[in-house]
Amino acid sequence: MTPEFLINLSYQQVLGYFVDEFPGKKEHDFRTEIFSKVWLLDNDKLEESTAILNLLTDSQERARTSKFGYILLTTVYVIRAMKAFDKKEKQLTWSYIADARYWCGATITATHTPEQTENTIKEARKSVARSGGNARAKKLDKIKQEAFRLSVERKPKINGWKSRLHASKMLADEVYKFSQKNSYNVIKSRDSFNETLYKWLKDAPMAELLFPNRKKSR
Repeated sequence: MTPEFLINLSYQQVLGYFVDEFPGKKEHDFRTEIFSKVWLLDNDKLEESTAILNLLTDSQERARTSKFGYILLTTVYVIRAMKAFDKKEKQLTWSYIADARYWCGATITATHTPEQTENTIKEARKSVARSGGNARAKKLDKIKQEAFRLSVERKPKINGWKSRLHASKMLADEVYKFSQKNSYNVIKSRDSFNETLYKWLKDAPMAELLFPNRKKSR
């Protein structure tokens, strides 16, 4: 798939999310209320999702549903990808496309409908394991989702991750602390967690874009 295809796909999807979230609104409303605002106000030096939302929204808008925030973040990365593509910044274009696809997936899951959840799994999350539904599996899944989120949010802006191994080394402490802070108690040892995280990141949304130069899985 080409960058143009994925950028257009992401645009069409986020437009669809906007129309679904706000019945009666059309593409013109999306371009006026969301797209144009982001195009003019976004600061591509901001990488934290909270900082981006704080820049682009007021307190009343931030009180809306999580889906509204995801729509905004998807639009941010669609536009950043468009601008990078126009400047022929190939690596940065793919990096922003990965971000846009990630937030597309987050937007779909925010609706909690079976059909959309199925589409999310196919498009964004790919093969994230959902073993058994037992308590331990659910806790592990929450830690994995935090790891996947951080793999996008902490991604180096210009050159991205050097490899999946690079990402796992840089993120391991933060993900491990998250697991302990939330009392999940399913990660018993920090010593072997780098290897565990390295394996998990193979299933990250759009892993082939996040880790374009990664080594073959062990």
